[in-house]
Amino acid sequence: MMNDEQRLEALLSMPVLSAPLVSPDGRHVAWSWSRLGPAADVFAAPTDGGVDPVRLTETSDDTFVVSWTPDGEAVVVEQDHDGDERVQLFLVRLANPGVMQPLTESSPGFYIRGGQVHPNGRWLVYGANLDAESGGEIEPTWVYRHDLETGERMILARPEKGGSYPPPQLNSLGDYVLYHRKEEHPSGSQAWLVGIEGDGDREIFNFGAQAKVSASWFPDGRRIL
Repeated sequence: MMNDEQRLEALLSMPVLSAPLVSPDGRHVAWSWSRLGPAADVFAAPTDGGVDPVRLTETSDDTFVVSWTPDGEAVVVEQDHDGDERVQLFLVRLANPGVMQPLTESSPGFYIRGGQVHPNGRWLVYGANLDAESGGEIEPTWVYRHDLETGERMILARPEKGGSYPPPQLNSLGDYVLYHRKEEHPSGSQAWLVGIEGDGDREIFNFGAQAKVSASWFPDGRRIL
């Protein structure tokens, strides 16, 4: 029989699966799998369970799945260094497991929240506590459209306070970004909507200053849960 120390060690060594995400076409699911090696890595498998999971990343730092590309052929993953949470975003294609294509810079001087590739394949949408105009780190998380060809960061929305959770969410049609603000009360949050060109930034759900709102897109990109 195992003693208490051995039992605890066995429990702490059990693999952990987290944050499963189904692809837009419903054909695959990706997730992060930890305790199979020195760090968490990203795996994917068909939703029909027909074949074994494929290991998409194998690194020495924790790597987590963030989103799928609109075509369902690749995932955006995030990786930090030694748990510093200063994540870099990468693109990993199902057809090329282990090949991590950098989308953002390594060890940035700010925190990135989320990350979705636009249907045009050129833009990346995420939140960051960055003032791109001054280059400085700030307290609130602003919503950005990052041009992957030129490196230009366009500010879509400028919340005045706090972080952004859930992260900004691009709809499937690529014309609107859903995000949250926490400006009325520390206990509450409100849902906002802004156009992909930074137009029409407006509040859409507010059930009271202290009420927490958590909104997300339906697959049709026109309805919100």
